Amino acid sequence: MPGYAGSKVTEEHYLDDTRHSFGAHTVINMAALNAKTNSDDVIFRGMALLSPAGCRPHRVLRPRESAMVVRALRLGNPVINGLVSHLIKMIYTRVLLFPSDLPPGHYLAGLVRAATTDFDVLREQVNMLKHARLPALLAWSRSDEFMEEEIPVELSQLCHTGPRLAFAGGGHNIQKTRAEKISTVLSEWVERVLAGENVEEEEPTRYLP
Repeated sequence: MPGYAGSKVTEEHYLDDTRHSFGAHTVINMAALNAKTNSDDVIFRGMALLSPAGCRPHRVLRPRESAMVVRALRLGNPVINGLVSHLIKMIYTRVLLFPSDLPPGHYLAGLVRAATTDFDVLREQVNMLKHARLPALLAWSRSDEFMEEEIPVELSQLCHTGPRLAFAGGGHNIQKTRAEKISTVLSEWVERVLAGENVEEEEPTRYLP
């Protein structure tokens, strides 16, 4: 998709509201904070969430084990911290098959974020944005190896109206594997939102290959 992996995108078409996986939490946090402060500095017109993490932990997070790691890190023992970071990288890259070209701290940061996410607060924020009538596009794969389908399905029901795309394949990284279809629907939806067209009507989930 435009802007992915260093590809260029013109400023007038720049999108900063499209988020993937745990990045969905970031845009929900930002939009909710903006709605709460009633700030006009940034105007959120909608959000697009791809393979999104939702309002409860998904299977790959293993909350109990992640919490144990965080407690170990809080001891502040440099030996433990060094061993843990390399162990977490090994799990992410050899078991979960994430790319291995980043330092151990990158993978550890992901685990810490997962273990410290307050899902109750996130659910409240999603509810706030629905009441604020913020349009939302959601897309996910029904064969996501990291995220059980119930997670994005629930989030799609909790969010305000907008396109819903459920792909049979594509895995977790649909921003790569289903980029053409997503970008077409996303572009059309953004144009309608920016034009002020009625986007309040519920759209049925589109089931795609």
